[in-house]
Amino acid sequence: MTISRRDMMKWGLAAAAGLWIPGKGSRAWSHPQSTCPISEEAKEIADRILGDWKSPCTRPFAVPMPVPPVQQPMGLLNPAPAKDPSSDPRDGRTLSHQQFESLFQNPERPVTLYEVRQQEFLHSFHPDLPLQPIWGFNGHSPGPVYHGRYGRPMILRNWNWLPDVANKPPKDSSKAKVHEFGCHFVSTHLHNGHTAPESDGNPRNFWKNGTFYDQCFANQYAGYSTDPRVRDGYSAAGDPSEALGTLWYHDHMHEATAANVYKGLTGMFLLFDELDSGNEQDPNPMALRLPSGEFDVPILLTDKVFDPADGLLYLDTSDKDSKGIVGDKVLVNGVIQPYFQVARRKYRFRFVNAGPSRFYQLFLSHGMTFTQISNDGNLLERPVERHTPTRLGVAERIDVIIDFSKAKLGDQICLENRLRHINGAKPADIESKGVPLLRFDVVRDAPDPSRVPEVLRKRPDVSGERPRCAAKRTFEFDRRNGSWTVNGTPYRDGEVIAHVRRNSDELWVFKNGGGGWDHPIHVHHNEFLLRTRNGLSVADIEAGRKDVVRLDPGGEVELLMRFRDFTGQYPIHCHNVLHEDHAMMGMFHILDEDICPDTDKPTEDKEKRPGCHHRPH
Repeated sequence: MTISRRDMMKWGLAAAAGLWIPGKGSRAWSHPQSTCPISEEAKEIADRILGDWKSPCTRPFAVPMPVPPVQQPMGLLNPAPAKDPSSDPRDGRTLSHQQFESLFQNPERPVTLYEVRQQEFLHSFHPDLPLQPIWGFNGHSPGPVYHGRYGRPMILRNWNWLPDVANKPPKDSSKAKVHEFGCHFVSTHLHNGHTAPESDGNPRNFWKNGTFYDQCFANQYAGYSTDPRVRDGYSAAGDPSEALGTLWYHDHMHEATAANVYKGLTGMFLLFDELDSGNEQDPNPMALRLPSGEFDVPILLTDKVFDPADGLLYLDTSDKDSKGIVGDKVLVNGVIQPYFQVARRKYRFRFVNAGPSRFYQLFLSHGMTFTQISNDGNLLERPVERHTPTRLGVAERIDVIIDFSKAKLGDQICLENRLRHINGAKPADIESKGVPLLRFDVVRDAPDPSRVPEVLRKRPDVSGERPRCAAKRTFEFDRRNGSWTVNGTPYRDGEVIAHVRRNSDELWVFKNGGGGWDHPIHVHHNEFLLRTRNGLSVADIEAGRKDVVRLDPGGEVELLMRFRDFTGQYPIHCHNVLHEDHAMMGMFHILDEDICPDTDKPTEDKEKRPGCHHRPH
């Protein structure tokens, strides 16, 4: 893939200094070394926290932090969404939507329609780096933020307008440049969405460029099919204690997740209801009135590495063991070390660790504290004030309140990462000094009608639920014979390793086979309740609903799993996306039949699906 001068003119881009032109014998970019005042102490801290410095030096706090735009709904979609795939040759869907008539054609629940385009565009990571082609949604990476509400179903028409990428090795076998990696087949996963498998973003349900895929999001509380009551004061069916809050979306193409996510196919999705209403001035007495609007800020963290020779993003392909990718440049909403101007009042920040492999331990300078109100984006029962919130493994989310009311105008407060993580295997220790990721500049006063109540959202009452099968299922995540495995076997396309009954409960045990790796394990479809870690009860802040659990080397956790509302296949996988792409994944199948673990055998649906394979080898 190349970008011609004609393309640049078409996009309104001039071939000025700092703009990379692929295919030319000499590069237009020249690094402005003299404008990069990084102290030796700062370099030493960065090397210790992030790993050996490979990327070009970039000035800290040179650009403001972008805030992704809120996606606006459409009036109509043409062709109109339907239960079954249409005859339109541009329709990339092959599966029918479950419960379409009851959920998406119910006149009492009007459907909100959206349309988005996955496309390539030129992006600036930092003024000291060249413009370069990345992928995103509607010209943004991270993509636009969706605001959903419980009781209001959504249909998203997701267009794939990505360019073809040749399936051939990069010129340099140790690094694939930004124009040399990526897969033009996509499958967008709504991470933590309680969604039917045909809309989940399952890595097997993908669509090629030039086609669209309609994804249906019911926005009903999990368990609505067995408990369809609408509670007093609420708008959605089911138990409001099951509400989700901070979700995110990312590509999930089989064997190309790492490449496509690293290239920019990520974004955030927020869900609100009458309790967490998204309105700090809500007159409803039920409403929590947490900071909202411009004071409710999504922040997506990811790390990357850039070639010192030409300033281009590259994907490190030198790791033959596929431990993971850790970059020496941490991006905050798509840019390196930005600043963000704040008022002297409370803010809600929603942090997502978008990977690909790094973990974070966040701190604030000036001795300031966080008030953590969620874990994996789900509200805790009570807020917890901490000097550092819960550790963020890959794909985990936390919502925090930061109160700047006691700061002085002109104060500059840094958000730091102090967790040492220098290779993809696992993090090391928390350091006393960290790498600044973002600087908050206190520049104004503003009224603050928001509050942080002492009680947020109660946990679901599962005291009366009993697993339907006597035996526990155990899944061991390990590395064997040079492969990442689940229960000793790497993922094979089409194989199902567990069959469960719809609207049932089971106890699952996840084990880390050791070897010195941390594995953040994600389960699609429904959240779990973490019961024990290494045989001990878990702390309150981890005892709520989660969809990602960190497995320390040799560690073991027990989970209560609940399989509600939908049938079909869903994955379990490590969210270190290098491990995932290298087959640390398995599919479970939710059925209407009663099958217990002692009779369960792996099965294969025999349907092989072609695609491009752009994982690092």
